[in-house]
Amino acid sequence: MTADKISGAPSSTSHLGTNSLAVTAVVLGILLPPLAILFGHAALREIRTTGQRGDGLAIAGLILGYLSMIPIMGILLLILL
Repeated sequence: MTADKISGAPSSTSHLGTNSLAVTAVVLGILLPPLAILFGHAALREIRTTGQRGDGLAIAGLILGYLSMIPIMGILLLILL
């Protein structure tokens, strides 16, 4: 057993794969922007703690989610005024 396995630190040769929340955030960024924002932030937090890959996907999901919210908020603002 190596020192990083004992300490629980993520190793540089991690075989954990891509974070599923990050993949979900990208998909939801197109379909359901508010959920993409939630999943993107959750994915980044999980990636930091587990050492999984997918931080770029999580950030892409966040960008899609926030950018998709702009027209939605504009429409809601027009309806309320």
